[in-house]
Amino acid sequence: MERQVSDTSGSLVSTQEWTRLVRLCTILTGSKDAADSTFIIHLEGLVLILPEGRQFWQTHSRIRTLPKQYIEVDGRFAVVTSFESVINNARLDVVSAYDTYEVLHIYGGCA
Repeated sequence: MERQVSDTSGSLVSTQEWTRLVRLCTILTGSKDAADSTFIIHLEGLVLILPEGRQFWQTHSRIRTLPKQYIEVDGRFAVVTSFESVINNARLDVVSAYDTYEVLHIYGGCA
């Protein structure tokens, strides 16, 4: 049976998916035991945990992160987190509130 861990939304993520996410994240560990570890996840990691992010990553296994863009949306400061496929021109853009990381809009992906 494959181990699973809980993501920030409480959903279970397979350890294989989690390992892929960890590569994008900075991890600070207090010990080698995962139960005693503290994980700091960058916005890019949170975006990939979203259902749209997971689907994009599964469909396009070779992706890269694009530089963040800071914009204003509906009178709020926001950050655009973008990924693109290395193989084709597929792209996922997630617009999040700058202060809370609330998802405001999602563009592209696997439609």
